[in-house]
Amino acid sequence: MSLTILTTISLAPLIGQTSNPSVTIKKATTISVDDVFKLFANEHQLVFSYSPDVVMVYETFSPTRKKTDLTSFLEWLSVTQEISYTTASYPRILIYREQDDETIFQNNRIRRYGYVQDKLSKEKLIGAIIYDENDKILGITDRGGFYSLSLEKDKAIFFSYVGYETKIIIPNGENDRLDIFLKTKNELETVVVTTSSPKEIIIAEGDQGIMDIEQIQNTVGFLGEINAMQLIRKQSGIQSGAEGQTGLYIRGGSPDQNLLLYNGIPIYEMSHVAGVSSILQADDLQSIELYKNGIPASYGGRLSSVLNIQSKNGNKTHYEANAGLSLSAIHAHIDGPLVKDKVSYNINARQSTVGLYLEPLANLSLDYDDLGVSYYDFSTHVHVDLTANDQISIFGYTGGDRISFDTAIASQNGDDQFLFTDRNNITWNTNLVGVSYERILSDKILAQLDLGSSSYAISSRGSYTSDLINSSQIKRSELEIISSTEIEDQNISLMFDYFFQGFDKVSIGYQYQSHGYRPALLQSSLIRDDEIRQILGEQDPISTKDQAIFVEYKGRSFAKLNWNIGLRKSWFSGDNVSYRNWEPRISLKSDVTTKVTLRASYNGTAQYVHMLTNPGSGFPADLWVPSTDKIPAQTASHYSFNIELKEALLDKITLGYFYKDYEGLIEYTGENDIFYSILNENDPIIFFENKTDWQSRIELGSGTARGFELSIDHAWQRWNFNWNMTLSSSRRIFENLNNGEEFPYRYDRPVDHFMSLGYNINNDWSVRADFSYGSGAAYSLALEQFLTPEGDTILVSDGRNRQRLPAFHHLDVYVSYSKLRPKGTLSLQLGVYNVYNRLNPFYVYQYNDPVREQIRLRQVSLFPLLPSINVNWKFKPQKYRVDLND
Repeated sequence: MSLTILTTISLAPLIGQTSNPSVTIKKATTISVDDVFKLFANEHQLVFSYSPDVVMVYETFSPTRKKTDLTSFLEWLSVTQEISYTTASYPRILIYREQDDETIFQNNRIRRYGYVQDKLSKEKLIGAIIYDENDKILGITDRGGFYSLSLEKDKAIFFSYVGYETKIIIPNGENDRLDIFLKTKNELETVVVTTSSPKEIIIAEGDQGIMDIEQIQNTVGFLGEINAMQLIRKQSGIQSGAEGQTGLYIRGGSPDQNLLLYNGIPIYEMSHVAGVSSILQADDLQSIELYKNGIPASYGGRLSSVLNIQSKNGNKTHYEANAGLSLSAIHAHIDGPLVKDKVSYNINARQSTVGLYLEPLANLSLDYDDLGVSYYDFSTHVHVDLTANDQISIFGYTGGDRISFDTAIASQNGDDQFLFTDRNNITWNTNLVGVSYERILSDKILAQLDLGSSSYAISSRGSYTSDLINSSQIKRSELEIISSTEIEDQNISLMFDYFFQGFDKVSIGYQYQSHGYRPALLQSSLIRDDEIRQILGEQDPISTKDQAIFVEYKGRSFAKLNWNIGLRKSWFSGDNVSYRNWEPRISLKSDVTTKVTLRASYNGTAQYVHMLTNPGSGFPADLWVPSTDKIPAQTASHYSFNIELKEALLDKITLGYFYKDYEGLIEYTGENDIFYSILNENDPIIFFENKTDWQSRIELGSGTARGFELSIDHAWQRWNFNWNMTLSSSRRIFENLNNGEEFPYRYDRPVDHFMSLGYNINNDWSVRADFSYGSGAAYSLALEQFLTPEGDTILVSDGRNRQRLPAFHHLDVYVSYSKLRPKGTLSLQLGVYNVYNRLNPFYVYQYNDPVREQIRLRQVSLFPLLPSINVNWKFKPQKYRVDLND
């Protein structure tokens, strides 16, 4: 009889783990051990695995009673023949000699390694699940679709991925490479349903951070365009949105505290203008990893979270194309082979059309004199399989954004007239190129080298003019605020993964980044017509370097406990300054029962780049600055706990709690330094006369963030429901601000929730309603005034961030249609954003109206009620439209 080794070898007794079957043998009957094996095999389908050299099958057994249970028989066998047994994978029973345990283990296990890929396109599938017949997860493919596992011979192993047919293999032979090719379900005439649901397995492994790409591609976003960032914002602990919001605000943190990776290259912004869209095109997405709990040690440089995006390599067997038109943009996608089965490419292009549609509507509803919104992006990806063990990818991206809006306010009292105008403009752009090389060094070792270069520039400009006109004179006051940051980065990352016998894996690596920062903030009492670059002039960059080494151990124990334990050592160097930090990480997950999962994590993190944010009212003027001799590193300790309940009244309920402790935070010294927006008889007071004055107007402090999270998912019949809510607090304390008392952070949001209800009308049509609500952002408002020795009137706030913008909320309704046709797939999305026309605030500012002799507060909004439409057509070559044969 061939020997089969179980996935887990355990000496635990049978009782308490499984049932204890019995067979009937007459008393005083003598029967061979081999015949007893056959009785249990025939009556209870048990499988006994052993070597003929270990078990003497012809030795006789005499039962002491009519019913002989399995435990009694195995205990008798182990005593009389001095052997051991295990029932860890019942109904298989392994019988072996204690001293031969290791030999048996080694001789009867087999290693399989390779890539899991789409059968037709040869695209690597990231996050594919590998599990056994007992639904025990053995492994998950890494960010390159690679796996390496020690498996039991002759035991069925399942490979699954959402949207794909599950594939079953039975390992035998010797250690060898095995690439797995999965077939998409929509190419099957009949979908085979197994007892193991890949979607449920992925949900159970939510701590891995892998998001469902199929769900993203089927989700309608703002103005009808599929927007991955919007789906990400709908998770608990992440702010569901705000008027004009672009970055991510996670668990009380700021946008700069999230590590954004695009094909392994750190970038600074993933959203397009005012959150209308993002740089993530649905057709280009291969995988999205989001970590807001246990951040692996292989990621660093930020405090709050990691968002890791991988784009598709491209189809290696045939050409595919996709084109779409919506009220927000026109886009096109094409990918295919340059050399079949060896070299592929993936090209995506998009140009916004939102300005043609949004500008007249906003001018009509929001009383703008002028509004301009536009964005574009272009990306290309080439992937080459050099050999069976070597592959290289080259990736490039360029994108840019612009938003501008002008308004004017007039008032009159007799012959006195007052005219207040403001002109605002924000632009940003990203350029990057990267090369990734991956090599399989052995059946247990994988190496990956990433090289990248990127540039990011963001600038904002606000120009404000106050004209007081009477019969005798015209008095004009002007204020201009310019904020600009340019960043150039070069990146190197080298990582080795070592795969152990089972689920366990150790990763070690080194990361290097060099930065060149050009931050500038300038105020002027004279408005110029020159471009921002001309006004600011050339400036020398602030050069810095970040380096890190890390080790990470990911494993699983016999007690259904998963862990990811790591340690990261990071250090920063700049002009005459150096900072070093140890960053310990630990993440634990335990499946207490099939319906209850517990998770806990601790992250120690350090960050060497900062975002300075205007704390007062007025136009946003964010500034990215590096750590210097005056600005230390930001550090945080982040604790997270949650419990997941499945099939407890509802399909899934997740409850969580988080706590963060920050050090090294920075804030501007005064509430109204940037936007001194009171224009009166005197010229405005200028605090930033020199573009580098920001360095002298910074305070250092600490902070905390804590909160409770609730997530509910439920589906019944054709309905599906999702609700994510966060109750949180984010507080800051600075010795020289707010009289040394604690105050709410700019991005503090006590209440935030998102609710979605969908209904599938039939296989083609569906409808969905989304509702978002969040507390207004905190800000400082000038409410008190005093005279300076020079006779100037200065207004100051009564405390830091004591005011809040009105709450943000809106209701959206979408109708979707998708139909597989002979030559491709047609999809149509119709929707209405902000159904009840809520004018949510983008920002507010103050101005002095001398005609009415009062200080007035003005709210600026961006998006009224907006209908949307999106038409998309996905082409597919004739020979690949249906593939029913494996």
